[in-house]
Amino acid sequence: ANPNIVEFARMNCSSYPEIIFEAVDVRSTDFSQRSYDIIMGTLFFHHFDDPTLITLLTRLKEQAKLGLIINDIHRHWLAYHSIRLLTRLFSSSSMVKFDAPLSVRRAFVRADWVRVLTESGIATYTIQWKWAFRWKISIPAQ
Repeated sequence: ANPNIVEFARMNCSSYPEIIFEAVDVRSTDFSQRSYDIIMGTLFFHHFDDPTLITLLTRLKEQAKLGLIINDIHRHWLAYHSIRLLTRLFSSSSMVKFDAPLSVRRAFVRADWVRVLTESGIATYTIQWKWAFRWKISIPAQ
């Protein structure tokens, strides 16, 4: 959704011409008709309600030739209070001060991911907790 990030990625991977970066709406027909080797989603999935996320994951597993990699926020009380404190101390943006804790509140615990993946028809996956309250979910092609 952010062309600036796409341009940043292009510049930093210019020595790898085989990698293509695009900003495409995942809800669009254009996106849903494509296939990809690997689909990566970073700090993205917690923005969707469960039915929308289940629909999206169901489609993504069909579009990914090799698999999906998800990096998203772990909902945890310490993450919530830490981000509230850090944004108050180090951010002058009222949007960041509001949005960062909200994102943690909307994030998932492990059981949420297991449920959503199961309801998406995804049977094979690994979920790993990573530093800074993140989940890494690897989903091989189904």
